[in-house]
Amino acid sequence: QTYTCTLANVTNDFTNVATVTGTPPRGPPVTDNDDAVVVVIRPSIAIAKTPDLQQVVAGGTVTFTIRVTNTGDVTLNPVIVSDPNAPNCNRNLGSMASGAVQTYTCTLANVTNDFTNVATVTGTPPSRPHVTDNDDAVVVVIRPSIAIAKTPDLQ
Repeated sequence: QTYTCTLANVTNDFTNVATVTGTPPRGPPVTDNDDAVVVVIRPSIAIAKTPDLQQVVAGGTVTFTIRVTNTGDVTLNPVIVSDPNAPNCNRNLGSMASGAVQTYTCTLANVTNDFTNVATVTGTPPSRPHVTDNDDAVVVVIRPSIAIAKTPDLQ
């Protein structure tokens, strides 16, 4: 016979041993056991988007640096960065081993209004659920102007 059982809220590694005992019609009971090792994983990911604040002249281009770090103890695959306000910052970083870091720059052209830009990273560990983090960067648009006034010449 085969069946499945579960244990919820596991927080530490352990070795699970199952033992079966049967009593035959004659003779002593028979027994066997088997073990299964349970390893608790702690997936985690971090993203940093810099600069945290930048100014741009209306119609100009802003540049961001995105740094993604697998801060957990297992490989994440895939690792995906989503940045709705700056689509050039979207990336599929593929697989990232524990401790791995990937850094890249991206731009957004023709910026005409202030906004807060949020980049989100999602990583998929060997077993679900996904891990995620986000970071924001504020963009302030400046509109430089100059005025000149001419007054009549006095003689």
